[in-house]
Amino acid sequence: MRNVMVTGVVVLFLLISTQTSFAAPEGKKGPSDRAYERANENASFLRDEAKKEKKAKKGKVKAEKAKLEKKVKKEKKAKEEMRDKTTEQMVNKLGGKKAKAEREMKREMEKKAGEAGE
Repeated sequence: MRNVMVTGVVVLFLLISTQTSFAAPEGKKGPSDRAYERANENASFLRDEAKKEKKAKKGKVKAEKAKLEKKVKKEKKAKEEMRDKTTEQMVNKLGGKKAKAEREMKREMEKKAGEAGE
């Protein structure tokens, strides 16, 4: 029992004595204060870098999206022009009957789609 009491007192003394040695003198910053400031500055730097990277990535995505939309519009316009040209050729072939030419075109397109699907 006496050994337990002595050990407890020694441990308590060691804990109390180390607490005071880590404390900074009045007006001076201790190691934990300097570490806290350094960590705060580093975190601020990392946050700023992350924001810049996110903004750059967002701009890049927007540019790619705009480029893709422009390409899709161009392809759609080319298809429409081709369809109009083909319809006009078919109308001329059938002697000026537009409705009949459009039906004929539709059949040909379905036939080509069926062949491509197989």
